[in-house]
Amino acid sequence: MLVIETSSTLPYALARRLYESSGYRCDAVIHDFYAPGDDLLIYTKTLGRAGSEEAVSTCCGVPARAFQLPVSVSS
Repeated sequence: MLVIETSSTLPYALARRLYESSGYRCDAVIHDFYAPGDDLLIYTKTLGRAGSEEAVSTCCGVPARAFQLPVSVSS
């Protein structure tokens, strides 16, 4: 299992979108962890399963639209 911790604030929205599009799901939230209104979000991804889980449409109750920012990826 892989575990990623990140902030719930807007500057981290692009990172959250990347995690979700990579098959991670938000399994836990600790409210006001970093500061009031800045929650800790804990994403997990289980390795070694046949197939992969689809990205969830919400993260710990936060609508997916909060994470939808333009992404530019170059190889």
